[in-house]
Amino acid sequence: MGRPSGQVPGAAIFLPTELDVYVSAIEGRLGTLLGTTQAPGVAPADESVTIQMAASTGISGRYVTVPVRSLVGWSFVDEVSAFGPPA
Repeated sequence: MGRPSGQVPGAAIFLPTELDVYVSAIEGRLGTLLGTTQAPGVAPADESVTIQMAASTGISGRYVTVPVRSLVGWSFVDEVSAFGPPA
């Protein structure tokens, strides 16, 4: 679902340890929890990782929120893509 941005250990920027994905029909609301995923273990030199998550049936909304958790430093997420069900 999202691609946590690259690690830069010297600048205290690390991949998140966990990501939650929420979907809401109302802007500013956390909405329904789509799921929680653990980021895979990566070496400090790794710059990015791609995480995919599929929704259960019946979940819909316009807004996606992706809070992240990290043990140290800063974490960033970029390139979040959300798609509807296949036609």
